[in-house]
Amino acid sequence: MIPQFFDDHALHDCLPFAGLLWREDLFDIETFLGLWQEKFGLLSKIEVPVDTMSDYYQKEMGVSSQYKRLLVLGGNKAKKIDLISWKLWSQQVESDFMDNEGHRTLNIDMGFIALDQVFLSTFKPFSHRVYMGQGVFIDPTYYYHLGEFRSFPWTYPDYQKDLFKSIFKNWRALLK
Repeated sequence: MIPQFFDDHALHDCLPFAGLLWREDLFDIETFLGLWQEKFGLLSKIEVPVDTMSDYYQKEMGVSSQYKRLLVLGGNKAKKIDLISWKLWSQQVESDFMDNEGHRTLNIDMGFIALDQVFLSTFKPFSHRVYMGQGVFIDPTYYYHLGEFRSFPWTYPDYQKDLFKSIFKNWRALLK
């Protein structure tokens, strides 16, 4: 039984989002957006600059000059625990679109946005990540304080940029 003082909205009222990275010469992003729309709805999609972190993907995805980056926001409110199934779904989608050599043509970073926080998901453990189940960890990315999303020391460099924080602040307004 949940105590009466517990705010049930703490478990609910989040929206799924994904950070996408793909090679525009190898993958048609509209294919993914159709899958996203079907599963999550689509409230927003915003193209963002590809940063230096893209070097991390060169071994698997090839030349970074062909990369594109997009943030997408789902329109169906959900429970935070649903991030587990979203991460597993995103892994399956990445696998479905691998090239003939087993390399990804699309990278999907799944997460959720709530009024007070933003989390990404990963299969990689680390000291600040919390295990959710089925191999999925949540990675605290932002907390909301004094009218702004604020990053942590471990927040990925691209998510530390003001552009990203501004996007998430605008998306936060859609939860109210």
